[in-house]
Amino acid sequence: MFMKSKILKFVVVAFMLSAFMESVLPASNAAAIAPFKIAFIGDSITELGYAGRESFRVNLWKNLVDAGVSTQFVGRNISNPPVVVPDYNGQTFIHNHLAWGGKRIETVNSYLPSNWGTASDGFDIAVILIGHNNIVAWDGKPRPAESEFNQLMKDLIATVRAKSPNVKIILQTTPRTNVNSLPLSYINEYQNIATQATTANSPIYYVPSPEGISASDTFDGTHPNELGNAKIAAGIWNVLKELVGVVPPTPSPSPTPSPTTAVTGILMNQSVETLKVPLSLQLTTVVLPAAATNKALFWTSNKTSVVIVSTMGKVTAKGPGVAIVTVKTVDGSFAKTCKFTVLMPVKSVVLSKTSLSLRKGSSYTLKMTINPSNASNKKVTWKSSNTKIVTVGSTGIVKAKAKGTAYVSVITVDGKKIAKCKITVRMHEL
Repeated sequence: MFMKSKILKFVVVAFMLSAFMESVLPASNAAAIAPFKIAFIGDSITELGYAGRESFRVNLWKNLVDAGVSTQFVGRNISNPPVVVPDYNGQTFIHNHLAWGGKRIETVNSYLPSNWGTASDGFDIAVILIGHNNIVAWDGKPRPAESEFNQLMKDLIATVRAKSPNVKIILQTTPRTNVNSLPLSYINEYQNIATQATTANSPIYYVPSPEGISASDTFDGTHPNELGNAKIAAGIWNVLKELVGVVPPTPSPSPTPSPTTAVTGILMNQSVETLKVPLSLQLTTVVLPAAATNKALFWTSNKTSVVIVSTMGKVTAKGPGVAIVTVKTVDGSFAKTCKFTVLMPVKSVVLSKTSLSLRKGSSYTLKMTINPSNASNKKVTWKSSNTKIVTVGSTGIVKAKAKGTAYVSVITVDGKKIAKCKITVRMHEL
């Protein structure tokens, strides 16, 4: 009976001690039990050490250390980091990530399957951030239309989920440090992506572009400095601190569908055009009806060695030949084409001789060379400054007629480029 009484007292004391500890310890310690695996996916803004500077990942790591949360940053093993991050509160920064500087969304996506590294076993949280220059034009590719950007981001998300089906995704909107580089319509597309692609098993948490961020928060107009990193990290931390804590956040709500007006056709101001290298021509289109909801367009050239076309319909001649430029509506795939004939203009003409001495009655054939060699129109005319002294035929044959000096010129039909030869005619030698 005495032994049972002691055991009962021990249990009661232990229970009271446990309740006391729970009341005085911070809630974040409860989350410290689980080592959360976090994968950071993106480009040079995410990648540590760009131009010797730290990334916003360091700011988030310090927040996690302060909160007492056990985490592991996973991804490619960065064995020789460009920046040494000092230990913080007895913790060592893990450099692993899944970011590639200067790469477009689809390129980053293509790199992931063979570069998971320590993320090969999956991860709990993915933080995705793509910089504006890696959307606008990079890897030699033009800026995608908003709808294509939407799909490229969804493809990236699908690859992440294929590795970790139940991953929670934080989708950080591109920091709009350079408002001229990325139209606001692309920034707004992030919320559409989050609401359209979120699932019950793998929710997406939309994080707006950092409030108040500007070019002054960068060191080159694109890449964040210490202030910029702090602003980016603050927005992500608002979501991340809940994901690694006790109360999960609510995924982005589904948007209320709004009435839409379908595209019924498209008009273009040109159907046949001729251009000379390296001139450009702006094609103009009208999407029908005027009230159409989605007026996004795709522009393509079937022969980029002849002409290239921008995402805004500006056509630039690159080389001689014939090419077709096509514009197609995203909604309904209505299309118009313009046939371009590109000419290579004459830049110069030279003669085989610049001066020549002939006896009266003799002849000489001048040879001419047109540059560039692939010029489209190589037609020329020949002219003598004094036909009483020398004449010249259509093939450059010069005939000496009388003593004196005259000039023979060759003139290109295209561009009126001129080359001259000074002809001196002497009398018969005795």
